[in-house]
Amino acid sequence: MANELRIADETGLTYTCEVRQTDGTLVGSAVSLSESGSSGRYYGDFPSASAGIYDLLYIQSSIIEAAETVYWDGSAVLNLNDALTATGFSTFDHTTDEVITDEASRTASQADVSGLPTASEIVNALNAAEITVTIDESVSETGDLKITKNERLDFSFSGLSIPSDYGRCVLTIAKNLRDSDDEAILQADSTTGLLRLNGVSAGPSGASLTVDQPNGSVSGSVLVSTVAAIESATVLYYDVKHMSPTSGPKRVAQGRVIIEYTPGKTLS
Repeated sequence: MANELRIADETGLTYTCEVRQTDGTLVGSAVSLSESGSSGRYYGDFPSASAGIYDLLYIQSSIIEAAETVYWDGSAVLNLNDALTATGFSTFDHTTDEVITDEASRTASQADVSGLPTASEIVNALNAAEITVTIDESVSETGDLKITKNERLDFSFSGLSIPSDYGRCVLTIAKNLRDSDDEAILQADSTTGLLRLNGVSAGPSGASLTVDQPNGSVSGSVLVSTVAAIESATVLYYDVKHMSPTSGPKRVAQGRVIIEYTPGKTLS
């Protein structure tokens, strides 16, 4: 696999990515990223490294424009939400199998697993890990986007810098802000409506986006049925971009997504 390192920004920039161990040690040297055409998407290969958790620092003009923490399994980059699924759990069957935890009861063919963490302990450790993702230091965070399952989502972002030739504006919600559009948990734009849901193309009626360019605001709504179908994850982020044909894609809003649950509600 290649092009595991990726970031989207304006076209014509020069990007490198530093892959560092969690103690800050640089793996190899900084990786130069190449732009795909004039798309504003930059790609590079993950350096040779053993499986584990790494910090990725995306640097442009000596400024760290983005940072994230990922799990590298030796051949692919995974976000921490997917790492447990990808690495897998034991197939231990409590109805037929035994775990011997004391040395006196073990035979020569039985391993001592008393010191190994349980599945729940691994999940708790990952959930407690501090994960810092900053997409673009030049864009101030516009606050958390709160989504309540089984309720319609209405949102509005103001004070944005939107050029008169913005073309269209796009809202994207993703597990990682480095993910491609095809991996978006939810994506909608001001021209079509809903574009993608859980990484799959979706009908336009599930969401809408409205742009008030003179006043620098973007507002919209997501239907109850669409909100209910949003894939849950430990960490989600959003951003809003304009797609000016003159200056290219530009991020104008970003922040965390908070998913809340209201028990007892049903879809009408």
